[in-house]
Amino acid sequence: SEEDVLAYAASAEEHSKHPIAEAILSEVKYRRLTIPEHCDESVENFVGKGVTVLINNERVIVGSLGFMHDNFVDINIDSTTGIFVAKQHELIGVIDIEDKVRQGMNRSMNQLRRSGVDEFIMLTGDYEIAAKKVADSTTIDYYIAEAMPQEKASFVRQLKQESDRMIMMVGDGINDAPALAYADIGVTMGAKKTDIAMETADVVIYSDNPLLLSEAVHFSKVTMKTIKQNIIVTLLVNTGAIALGTVGAIPPIVGAAIHNAATIAVVLNSVKLFLSGGRMNEFQIQNHSLNSRQNQIKNSSISKYERAFSY
Repeated sequence: SEEDVLAYAASAEEHSKHPIAEAILSEVKYRRLTIPEHCDESVENFVGKGVTVLINNERVIVGSLGFMHDNFVDINIDSTTGIFVAKQHELIGVIDIEDKVRQGMNRSMNQLRRSGVDEFIMLTGDYEIAAKKVADSTTIDYYIAEAMPQEKASFVRQLKQESDRMIMMVGDGINDAPALAYADIGVTMGAKKTDIAMETADVVIYSDNPLLLSEAVHFSKVTMKTIKQNIIVTLLVNTGAIALGTVGAIPPIVGAAIHNAATIAVVLNSVKLFLSGGRMNEFQIQNHSLNSRQNQIKNSSISKYERAFSY
């Protein structure tokens, strides 16, 4: 049955942090289905492909169409997309999952373009149909679909070799970790990012809000500008104080006072980052959080109503 397919898939994906696993588990929880127990030692996760597990001594395979072919599962339907679920090498169902573009993504990319980012490329392991649908609803320049983790890494490395531009890679999962390592700047973002992605990335954003990405780039530019100001001020003031002290124009105590004053000025100039940072998208970010919270309350209310109605 439909419930059996979902339950088997949820059992295999129970300990995964992948967004697809989260979607399956969320649906199972919403339907109040019982997840069958599996043998923890039997779980095998194939990065970018799928997962296999033993449930009641039967091998359950959950993953992509290619993963089904790798495990000699007979596909007797026309579907080429979705999450395939098989038991004992026999297909028992396909779960379709729709990708939704995060609120504020296009606004964030527009702000990044104004900051100097001239090209956006989407690297995804999703099917061509799903990738094209997302690309068409955004301002992405082009995309590469059905890319394995090593292929993402190879693409980023090749892009660095062929171009003199700075390459920034943004990801959140284990599939993105190799590409994050090869990029000039690796950024991982999202509330459900994996540990390996966090360890590999140079920048970690603890939110799913894409506006924070453009905020981070803007803040990094302000930070570098402040660093350059501090270096220039320190060099000019201290060099001038040393020159004046050398010719006897000022006593040593005045030279020391000038040096300390320059140090204090540098610190105060840096402190302004705490006062001015995070202002560019403040309203949009707060509004995004409020809308997300309202949607959670709304969905929760609908779920409670539907459950009450079903009784």
